[in-house]
Amino acid sequence: MTQLSKTRGLLDIPERYVTLLPIDPEKTFTLEVEVAKSHPFESRCLHCLASVAAITVRNNDTAEIGVSIREINFGPEGRAIKRRKEGLPIV
Repeated sequence: MTQLSKTRGLLDIPERYVTLLPIDPEKTFTLEVEVAKSHPFESRCLHCLASVAAITVRNNDTAEIGVSIREINFGPEGRAIKRRKEGLPIV
């Protein structure tokens, strides 16, 4: 597990995906953050255990999601990277 220097973050997502998130702050979800290709490691990913702290819906069909990060693990490529390689949509 990586030591956290910040425990909060913001996500900008299409509003239609808000219903996929667990709104209860006691429930967690895995947030995968792809490491840039210019990073010296192979395709890797930050796997963050997070919960929703706040939701703000904007007028342009996007939503700003405030998240509380509980834990971060640096590991192999995430689900989104695998799906992109297979030509599948990322949700």
